[in-house]
Amino acid sequence: MSKFITLLFFVASAAGCATSTESIFTGTAIGGTTGAVLGHQHSGNSKGRMTGALVGATLGGVLGYFSHKNKQKKLPGKLVQKKNAKDKTSVNPFLTRPRVRMFWIPDKIEGNRYIERHRVWEIQTNSKWNLK
Repeated sequence: MSKFITLLFFVASAAGCATSTESIFTGTAIGGTTGAVLGHQHSGNSKGRMTGALVGATLGGVLGYFSHKNKQKKLPGKLVQKKNAKDKTSVNPFLTRPRVRMFWIPDKIEGNRYIERHRVWEIQTNSKWNLK
């Protein structure tokens, strides 16, 4: 039981900087596992284990969702910066995606070498910095 509590503590502390999906998944996993253990301890059969797992997973997922929302409200400053047309310093630059072309080189024989068909990727346009 001590190993279970230690594992539960580490999984819960790892969810501190998680995204919304990760928070919900972590809450569901912790709640489901805890519910299954408590349901088995209470009734001692598989029906109690399944009921505990379902109730625990549901409550854990809901708590994970609301705890993530609460964490987002408490963060200092805004995560999304507003674009200001007059002040370009508030907009973060980003890189555009490069254009890449993929093509197949067919099987060929060069002298006493057989070269099997393979793919080749070629960069057509490099990425560029953009402020839009």
